[in-house]
Amino acid sequence: MKAKIVLFLMLVFSSGPALSQTEDQWLEDRGKIRTYLQEGDCSGFWNIVWPWVERDHRDAQSLLWAAMYEFGLVPPGDTPRESHMFTLALHAMSLEDKLSDADIDSVFSSVPVEKVSNLIALKNCVKKGHLIKACFDKAEESGLVPNFTSYVKDINVAIESGKTVVCPYPINLNN
Repeated sequence: MKAKIVLFLMLVFSSGPALSQTEDQWLEDRGKIRTYLQEGDCSGFWNIVWPWVERDHRDAQSLLWAAMYEFGLVPPGDTPRESHMFTLALHAMSLEDKLSDADIDSVFSSVPVEKVSNLIALKNCVKKGHLIKACFDKAEESGLVPNFTSYVKDINVAIESGKTVVCPYPINLNN
């Protein structure tokens, strides 16, 4: 099941356009990200990828999600890793025009247990073929799912208060 979620998110995140900042800058930073991963430098990875995630760069979000999944990376703050992963997955879903029932089920199967009952209405809205963006807007307004802007702000507040990224598993692409 996790493999399906990873594949879905990689496809969703990588299908979006790059930021207009410059594709060259992203490609340069992506090379730095790979170097940091090869060196096992969690903080270096975070310091390059987070500014791109903040600006809603889908490839960067995909890399962050993958680092959370593969290496247990936890962004700064007190929020559990699974909640971060779910927020990024929901954000990816909200950008799509249409999703298959299998894709919807895959993402919602990763919902933190304490949130399952609250999200049934969102899942049903998306499955009934309503505009996905409209379903997510309604869910955000009611507080059922986190607003991406608020999510970014919360992490930045945690950073400003001195909290740092945590990587409990070694990040090493050479193994």
